[in-house]
Amino acid sequence: LADLDIDGGTDIGAAIVDADLFIVDDGAGGTNRKTAASRIKTYAGFTATTITGATELDATPAATDELILSDAGTLKRMDFTHIYNTPVFKAVLTGHQTISDDTATTVAFNSAPVDSASAFDASTNYEYVVPSGQGGNWFISTWLRMSGGGNDTIDVANLTLMGGDGTEALAYAGFTPNTSSPFGIIAVCLAGIFNIDAGDKIKVSAYIGAGSARVDGVANGGFTSLQGFKLIG
Repeated sequence: LADLDIDGGTDIGAAIVDADLFIVDDGAGGTNRKTAASRIKTYAGFTATTITGATELDATPAATDELILSDAGTLKRMDFTHIYNTPVFKAVLTGHQTISDDTATTVAFNSAPVDSASAFDASTNYEYVVPSGQGGNWFISTWLRMSGGGNDTIDVANLTLMGGDGTEALAYAGFTPNTSSPFGIIAVCLAGIFNIDAGDKIKVSAYIGAGSARVDGVANGGFTSLQGFKLIG
């Protein structure tokens, strides 16, 4: 070190950049070597003071805000959107749907006010197709208000949440009223966590036993809806 000649003997006079060089003793016998500033900052590690401004965000993070995390020891940045419970969807029935008595019928959810992956078919098959790469655990729920048309008595009412190839029932809920206490309107619902593969189709089938039958819908979708989202992890 006594023989080290610093050019000009002056301060660098500017911020240090990754390509600037430092002289260090490599610890293997007193040999002086040079190293780039980029290596020093990696060795020094990351602390809160490294954050620009070192201030609190104090707001809900935007989807493109970034987090810092360690990937097997290497610091990386990640958009906040990656820890959202997405994809997410909600489909609704905006008008009454007449269905045949004692016949399982696909509920024609004709509007999808929430559909982050644009994966709900609200015009033809009335089903949600799980997007590529989004298989895993999903929370799915649905509720239906069903009526016997003209106040016909409902002797049985049930719904089936379908997945897989469209024929496998993920869940089932049903209602059979006491024959001494007839009903003209009934609401049936179900919810749960299901392991679903990419490409699976999620839809709902309704079954009503009544002289004439329908699934009720209103403009805001408050009577009948299907919704779900993928769980983190």
